[in-house]
Amino acid sequence: MNHTTLNDSRPMRILFAIGMMLFTIAHHCHAQILISDVFSGTNTGSTSLVDTAAIGLGSTANATVGPGYDGTLFVGVSVGFAETMTINAATTSGDFTLGATGLAGVASTFDATKTFTGLSLADSTTYKFTLTDAVGTNLALLSALNFSITQGGTTVVNTATGVGLTGGVAENLATAFSGNTATITFTTPSTLNTTQPLVFDFNGGALASLIGTSVEFTDGSIQAVPEPSTWAMLVMGVAAMGAGLYFKRSAGVKLARVRA
Repeated sequence: MNHTTLNDSRPMRILFAIGMMLFTIAHHCHAQILISDVFSGTNTGSTSLVDTAAIGLGSTANATVGPGYDGTLFVGVSVGFAETMTINAATTSGDFTLGATGLAGVASTFDATKTFTGLSLADSTTYKFTLTDAVGTNLALLSALNFSITQGGTTVVNTATGVGLTGGVAENLATAFSGNTATITFTTPSTLNTTQPLVFDFNGGALASLIGTSVEFTDGSIQAVPEPSTWAMLVMGVAAMGAGLYFKRSAGVKLARVRA
């Protein structure tokens, strides 16, 4: 009787190739986290900007805050009021806090802008910005909450619709919150200047003072969203691996029968 010689190494080579492909895809997806936390940095302390206003109209304060943010605070109408913006730039995580002390303040705004050197968005790529607030934070204290990203003079995304007395929580970033997390998805243009760093701006306002309480955000990340074709390749890879294991098992059973 003539027995067909089975090549047992071929299925193993196929499985090895598929495994390497899956590893490459998984590594590629993980590597697309552009900024794990926009509020973190290399220093470990907390840096605050305080705008103290006596009885009167209008007060503005500017300073470098946290890990290289240009911060601005404005209080429209105040009575012995002090507003504080703090960015705690720990090495492993960071947070953004807005609070106030004093008697009363109305129509206050905040703005924090940072240029991320050595990082840039890619052309025609979909990204998502995810913002997480601390447990207990009341977003209703804010009249506006926005962020924007520009690169090489091009505005990639801008959620701002109005900050100040006419601002409304229903008109800005706050509408994206589900539980303690908000996610905004945006796609870069094909003409984006990828040699320029990205500039991140985080701003908002409050109609009334935040006396006795604070608004805190514990994390803000920017990462690429895998394209549907990437997920399709991953599914096909898993299916191919399953098929390879099935045929390898079938081939082993047939070989055992022939030898018997």
